[in-house]
Amino acid sequence: MTEKELGKIDLVYRLGTIEVNLENLAFQKDDPYYAKHKFVVEGVEPGQATLYVVESDNHDGVRGYFRIQYPIGGGSIWTKDEDLYIGDYSGNFGEIPGRHLLKFGELLRLHLREAHALNLRSVKHGRGISYGDMDSFWEKY
Repeated sequence: MTEKELGKIDLVYRLGTIEVNLENLAFQKDDPYYAKHKFVVEGVEPGQATLYVVESDNHDGVRGYFRIQYPIGGGSIWTKDEDLYIGDYSGNFGEIPGRHLLKFGELLRLHLREAHALNLRSVKHGRGISYGDMDSFWEKY
């Protein structure tokens, strides 16, 4: 039986290092490009994707900071009105499909509650400009 016949493969979502500056996590503007916290997702092995977050001007800065070897997409995170937003895209590494973004977002919301006592109500897909570029990693999931 082929992979296509079996359907999509399950993906394990993991959080890598998450470094947030709480003073700059809130964001009120319309364009997520200007959000201070960027993320990059790494796909080191099949079936597993790991999200890394740090305050940075760009996604290549995140990659270098964490020494990410296999970036498969990126975007921005921010808070607004007690909600966590995750979205946008990386011009360097492409975007993350929406359903995967929300799963990473929920893990991140729980982490922020435990690590920083942030009581965020929900995760929302923070839309940005989409160019449709995605790493081939996502085709299996």
